[in-house]
Amino acid sequence: MIMKAILIIFSLFIFGISYAQGNSPACSGDYSGPCFAVREYPDGDKYVGEFINGKKDGQGTYTFADGRKYVGQWKDGKNDGQGTFTHASGDKYVGQFKDSQYSGMGTYTFADGDKYIGEFINGKQNGQGVLYNTNGAILQKGLWRDGVFVQAQTPPQSNLSPCNEYYYSGTCFQVREYDNGQYVGQLKDGLRNGQGAYTFASGNKYVGQFKDNKFTGQGTYTFADGRKYVGQWKDDKYDGWGTLYYANGAIYKAALWRDDNLVYSISPPVVSEEPVIPKPPEVPKPPVNNAQDIKRQKCIRLGLAPGSADFQQCMN
Repeated sequence: MIMKAILIIFSLFIFGISYAQGNSPACSGDYSGPCFAVREYPDGDKYVGEFINGKKDGQGTYTFADGRKYVGQWKDGKNDGQGTFTHASGDKYVGQFKDSQYSGMGTYTFADGDKYIGEFINGKQNGQGVLYNTNGAILQKGLWRDGVFVQAQTPPQSNLSPCNEYYYSGTCFQVREYDNGQYVGQLKDGLRNGQGAYTFASGNKYVGQFKDNKFTGQGTYTFADGRKYVGQWKDDKYDGWGTLYYANGAIYKAALWRDDNLVYSISPPVVSEEPVIPKPPEVPKPPVNNAQDIKRQKCIRLGLAPGSADFQQCMN
């Protein structure tokens, strides 16, 4: 089913599609909505997306004049739900937001190619996560607190417990290898359920919500050549509001989808307003090569608990 979805996405980009189309509801008056609009601001910022009760709410794209961009879900005017935030420096976060902060499961890719995949709380790495270098080798894997790698083994107080190697019950977190790729994220009763990231051997990647091993919920599917779909899924198919992008970031089609079929294309009017939009910060890259960190990892590998007297003696 996943391969079917991939082939459909590819055909949409290359050949286009010819489904019966209707006009999407355009905003007017007080933007009480739900409706769509394009808003261009005096400072050069631009928003394309949904409104409810006069606020950005639903799916939308906000492009900053300085080159930053957020593509994803909104709630009461804030980044909230699944989304992608690209910094002008080239850093990129793909995952969950809450109150315009990175919060939940996400992937933060640094401009030099290193990436962190795991949990975030209040804009920082918190919980279980893995830091990879540009070649895909693991630099740090384990528990993080406020952006700092603290322990290679997961203690009981972790937000998500690691999956047992042979028995998967309840909800847990795991890095799992498959013949055609790798999954990093939540499992429930042995199946991919919750937030996760699946990277295919081809270089294609899905980051978002899963249900019973299928793309279901909000998610981003990025092709190795840079093309992508950002929006809602159900059973590995487009289902809900979503946007297809060319590799250069230009929108190919923003629309409402049902069971992989296009229902409405978005052609909203252009209006202006003063922007009030939070701007998530860049995430500092965790140090991994300094002498103190190397010594810390050595003490952890010896089985010493951070904070204990033996651990302090080892660090000295």
